[in-house]
Amino acid sequence: MHQQQQPYFGWHRDNTIGSTLQLNSQSNDWLTFWREQRLGFQLNLAANKGYGGRLQANGERLCAIWLRCLIITCRNPRYYMAIYGG
Repeated sequence: MHQQQQPYFGWHRDNTIGSTLQLNSQSNDWLTFWREQRLGFQLNLAANKGYGGRLQANGERLCAIWLRCLIITCRNPRYYMAIYGG
């Protein structure tokens, strides 16, 4: 499944992580897909079960700065090598 290349991110149907729903709506943008359908969705599930405070604040902050982190990492070979080993 993860080896298959396609022009979008997502899958033709939703699936589960254990018994938890995992959304897979198609998106042309990986960052949006990850932010809304992976981390954001899990944060919403946690909030609906009463988890909040620092968990929500840190998750929202990560969603907000994720693109900036990727740009810095990909533009600076030293960071890229430290994270990806080459």
